[in-house]
Amino acid sequence: MSRAAAMLVLLVAAPGMLAAQRLRVRVIDATTGTGVVGALVAAVDSSGQVVGEGLSQRAGERVVPLPAAGRYRLRVRRIGTQPYLGEAIRVGTGETRDLLVELHARGQRLSTVRVTRDAVCGRAPDGDTRLAELFEQLATALDATALSRADTMAQQRLLVREVERELGAQGSLVAQRVTREGRGTGRSFVAVPAERLEQEGFVIRERDGGFRFFAPDERVLTSDAFARTHCFALVPDDSAGLQGVRFRPAPGRRRPDIEGVAWIDSASGEPRRLDFAYVFPRALLPVRAPRAGGEVHFERLLDGSWYLPQWLIRMPLFGETDQGTKVVIAGYLEVGGYAAPIDAARSRVGTVLPPLRGVTILARVVDEQGIPVHDAMISRDSTAGAVRTDTAGMARLLLPDTGTVTVHVRRVGVRAVDTTLAITQPGAQPLAIVARRVQQLAAVGVTARTLLETVGFTRRRTLGSGWFMDSTAIRRRNALSALTLVVGMPGIELMRVPSDVEPPTDDGEFRQQWVPGTTIPVMRTSANTPWGARVCLPLLVVNGRLTTPAELQALQAGDVVALELYQRPTQVPMEYRRMKVYDTCGAVLFWTSAQR
Repeated sequence: MSRAAAMLVLLVAAPGMLAAQRLRVRVIDATTGTGVVGALVAAVDSSGQVVGEGLSQRAGERVVPLPAAGRYRLRVRRIGTQPYLGEAIRVGTGETRDLLVELHARGQRLSTVRVTRDAVCGRAPDGDTRLAELFEQLATALDATALSRADTMAQQRLLVREVERELGAQGSLVAQRVTREGRGTGRSFVAVPAERLEQEGFVIRERDGGFRFFAPDERVLTSDAFARTHCFALVPDDSAGLQGVRFRPAPGRRRPDIEGVAWIDSASGEPRRLDFAYVFPRALLPVRAPRAGGEVHFERLLDGSWYLPQWLIRMPLFGETDQGTKVVIAGYLEVGGYAAPIDAARSRVGTVLPPLRGVTILARVVDEQGIPVHDAMISRDSTAGAVRTDTAGMARLLLPDTGTVTVHVRRVGVRAVDTTLAITQPGAQPLAIVARRVQQLAAVGVTARTLLETVGFTRRRTLGSGWFMDSTAIRRRNALSALTLVVGMPGIELMRVPSDVEPPTDDGEFRQQWVPGTTIPVMRTSANTPWGARVCLPLLVVNGRLTTPAELQALQAGDVVALELYQRPTQVPMEYRRMKVYDTCGAVLFWTSAQR
């Protein structure tokens, strides 16, 4: 086609392309005649699909663009009013249709709604029941929340603080840190499409042995896929005037899922909170994790938009008994946050975020020359709840309570520093730390990909004789130290050395690492070896040199670009076998971007 012909095609097509059709809607209160702000206005096509939607704004106005000329119905929903669904109207190409909608309060309808305690499975509740009405109110608020999040102006009206906490097995606070603070949308998690959750479930086990947890977002809870796989039932009013819609996996559901209750204000119909818990099949998780789950809170601004003032997801952390005989729940990782409107006049809540519990240590780490040490790992008493210093050497460590605490500073290239503090009252505690640097070889200026080809990682992974993790899999583990990267990998486990047991081997190196109270990686050999069945210390190698569990504990997981695990001695690459004269264990090879 010539350029002139192409231009002619564009000129002919331009009028239809530019002449967009739309609905210009004004929503008013039937009693007062004033504009209704925050109503969900949607255009529905002949197949029942929503083709355009948004929230009514000042004076109750909203313009809904349409994808093409055709017949559409207008649907308007708002909590506390009866939903509106208009007759089908014809909209021509480039035409703008003006529509006026009156919303009527639904207070008189509440007394006629039939109350039933029967559960509804495999579909969304409908009909003239209290359960259906509450579910409709919940869906309206969730849809409004999703639309509010998509509004770029609304995204700048919230002050958000995201927090990460580590809890003990019984729910006690071990450590916490602020991961982000500033303007935002009100929550950090994003669920995958509901259809994928329907097929795979809300918890997925990764190939590297870790778990990925998904939380339900606004679109998931109101989706057809979620309704197909769940049952819904009414929960009686509680003492606070809240009534609940309970959801649980439908009978026969075998995927890891969620169950919980959505709590709705009985008087206004507005949702207040969603509580959920993870439901694990025994085949996926052979130990109960009763506190795994989360909660999401809802709040509406005076302009009708919705946001989440508080949310959290609580995921289990796995450990083992001292004897390493079974998996146990060692604690929980809780990821969540808080949000508050920056403009208090637009909300019923204040602008101050909830205060963090405990003590804040404002630490600054420098070397002996006063140069900031960035990316150093700072923790209390252990690696639990560790934070990393920024480019100015600053970090904020939050502790759950007062008392005597030991602050650890660890980073490759600097000497470990332990500082003990006696904290007598809550609040901020400044702390200056000097970490002396050790002699380092210059980093090899090669990309990670070239590095892994050079050391043979790429070739060995192609052969497939071991278990391999690249940088993508390592980041997904969200581990703190290189030592904890082995958790969940086949044939290897972390064991806390007991104080009353001798090392079960005559291996001198193993005996040297057998320090009561420390954590070491171990492998369990089979009984058909010359030594019989036993626990042994695998060969540990960083960038081609032998290392120890203590050095791996100090090495940050973020510095590791690849990892190789070999479960049997015969699988270990030949160049590393000679590092130990005799052994029935395999090996773990770590590779970092800086070769030493």
